[in-house]
Amino acid sequence: MGRARVLFGLLPLVLLATACLPGSYPLDIFNEMHYQWSFKTQEPPRLSPPPGAVPTTGREVDYTLGQARNLTNPLPRSQPTVDRGRQVFMVNCVSCHGEQGKGNGIIAAYFRAAQKPTPADLTAEPVVGRTDGELFWYITNGVERDGTRYMPPWRNLISESDRWALVAFIRSLQGR
Repeated sequence: MGRARVLFGLLPLVLLATACLPGSYPLDIFNEMHYQWSFKTQEPPRLSPPPGAVPTTGREVDYTLGQARNLTNPLPRSQPTVDRGRQVFMVNCVSCHGEQGKGNGIIAAYFRAAQKPTPADLTAEPVVGRTDGELFWYITNGVERDGTRYMPPWRNLISESDRWALVAFIRSLQGR
């Protein structure tokens, strides 16, 4: 009986000691918020939607670059549209393309140091000669050459209407 009493007396102490080990949560009764994996700013979703999933706003059509040439901006070319495009540009594009779209953002120096092509000057040829649909396609699908991605695809991170607003803002940078 004495031995059982000692074992039952030690059991709570052993359980308490093992529960205090860092990184050891054998029994997680309460989920604690500081153990969850937070998304970071501009981080892509960890899980992509299943192929063919239809968003609640309707399925976005995939275009080839050739098909995109004939697309026109469905948003009115108005100051509120350009202002919305400017907001999206300042959050997502300015670090590479610079505030005036000249391709001289803070990231451009890293591209030059790595001897990689710098971000496009959005106010010069050939960008000025592109149609609105082509600009939309490049924003949506990104730019990839020789297996190296130079501009990320923004399809899943920027809504379709905001991408069209970006096109309107780029046109305003070009004076068009």
